[in-house]
This record gives sequence, C-alpha cells and structure tokens, in this order.
Amino acid sequence: YSMALRNWEFTSAFRAELRDYVTIATGDRANEPRSAFNAPEKLRHFCDSVKFSFQDALLYQGPIFYPSGDCEGCGSEERRANLDIGDIKRLDGTPVDGEVEPITLSQAQAYESAMQYVTITLPTCSSKSLFHVEIDHEAFSSILINTIRRCSLIRTAFRIASEGETYDRLATCALKNGSFLDMIEGGSNEDCTWSLRLRRYGSGEAASSTQDGDKIKANNCNNKTAKQRMKVARYGKNVRSPLKDEKDAILSMAHLVARFKGKVCLANPDCKIYLLEGLQNRLTSRRGEENKNATADNNSRGKTGTMFLARVIAQGPKVSFPGIMKILFS
Repeated sequence: YSMALRNWEFTSAFRAELRDYVTIATGDRANEPRSAFNAPEKLRHFCDSVKFSFQDALLYQGPIFYPSGDCEGCGSEERRANLDIGDIKRLDGTPVDGEVEPITLSQAQAYESAMQYVTITLPTCSSKSLFHVEIDHEAFSSILINTIRRCSLIRTAFRIASEGETYDRLATCALKNGSFLDMIEGGSNEDCTWSLRLRRYGSGEAASSTQDGDKIKANNCNNKTAKQRMKVARYGKNVRSPLKDEKDAILSMAHLVARFKGKVCLANPDCKIYLLEGLQNRLTSRRGEENKNATADNNSRGKTGTMFLARVIAQGPKVSFPGIMKILFS
C-alpha cells in the first residue's frame, strides 16, 4: 500500500472522529444556535482545517542496488549523484562489503516510511468558541485512540514521553513532564501491569547509557562486521534487541521504573513502554533536508542519535500484509 493511501486513511479517520466527538458533545444542546447540529458547514470547515505533518522516522543506511540502465524513480538529485548504474553502493557513495545483501530503492523507501512522526494541529479558531465544546488533552487522546482503531493500515501508535541521548536523561525528563504519573502510586493505572522493551533501528550502533556517572556502551558496533550491523534493521525484517541490553537500560532508568506500582508482564501488559533508538531526529524532512517549519537552532537535523521513550496508546489490526506502518505522536 502506498504511503499516500495510509496517510489519507489516517487523516480521514481523524476528521471523522473529531466531527463525531463535537456532534455528540453538543447533542444535548441541539436547540442552541451555536451547536454542531445547527452549524454543519462550520463543523465541516473546522474539521477540514485540521493540519497534519508526516515525517519518516526511519533512515535506511545500507546498500541499495539500482538495475543497470534503470534510473527511473531514483528520487532526489542526491540519490542520482551517488548512483553508479549497475553498481551496489550506499547513498553516500561509499563502497559496500560484498557480504552485505543489497535491497532495491522501493524496499528502502518502504522501510523508511514504515514508521512516521505525526503532528496534528487543530484550527486556531477553537471548538469552544464555535460550539461551546472544549477539546482538552483527555478528549484529544480519546479521538486519537478511536482514529487508530478505525484504521486498517496502522499497526501501532506511540506517544513520545521523552527524548534524549542517554537512558538516564530519558527517565529524568519523563519524570519531570509527568508522562507516567498515572502509573505511580495514586495514579489511575497504578495497578496495571507494564513492560519496557528496547528496539534498535538504523546502523545498529548501540546508544550510550549513563549509570553511576560513567558512560557505558551496551554494544560496540565498531567490532562488528558490516553484515552483522545490517541485521539490525532493514526491509522485511523484525527488529529485536538482546535481553541483556534491555535489562541494562532498565537499570539505568531505575529512578523512573522503581516508582511504578504495577507488576512487570512481558506477555500481555496493560501499559507497553518502548525505548526506540536509531530513529531520525524530529523536525527533519526526508534525507536530512530542512523542514520549513523547523526551528533555526535545531543543529541535529538529519542525524539518528536521539533516543525516545514512548508509550503505546493504541493498536490497529493484527495482520501481516505489507504496507502497515507505525506512528509516533508528541
């Protein structure tokens, strides 16, 4: 399935859920002039004015094979400049170890778009001023969850809890911004089971963690062969991380997870938490081009060093046909 179709399905489903929410919320005030029932055109315009921004979160760094004489669809000038027709090279033009199996450009593009950052911006004219209905954080989350369940081409939706360069910083930021208040004592999910899993993408280089003031490399990628590095993340392969690395990460985040009141459950937890490494930094467009809406002081564009601590907020259908993607929300 094309990326355009997946994005169209999501945006259409979100607008439909938003329209339903506002309509139901004003159902008991149908006689009021400013209710959604008496202003269908305003409601339609309000929903159509929602803006969406999609950005690929994955960055394929392995070799790509271009068939000899076939340059159609090679993409940007950067791709074509680094292209030797009939050769196998990375997009930066560097040679490739013969043991590494190349993939086609279409497979690389499918891999990169398999996970995307999504930003949703509601209209400046609020629903409260139009329909006396306020869309707060809880209402927005409900709309988002129903949207994902309504889609057939989205597998998992994550909400980013924190981002940083070390596990310790991820935990500290998550504590400060209250992303896990519901899981500590007195929270609405204090008795819920939970799991924390590690997923590495990109070139396979493990991110550093901070524990007792020392920086530790969970895995030193420099001692691996190119073939071993490419096993970490590529088209058509599931991403798994060593259990030891997950345990090391949890130990580095002890000041956060120690406050969770529920029990650990790896099989089917109520709250699923993920450490995501090797993703493209946000506020970048494809292949590191600057996003017009990005802030000028973002010096990390096009890099893949930032880690994310994220929570699963909703899951789509459990099917295996190609074209399903994962999405991340702030």
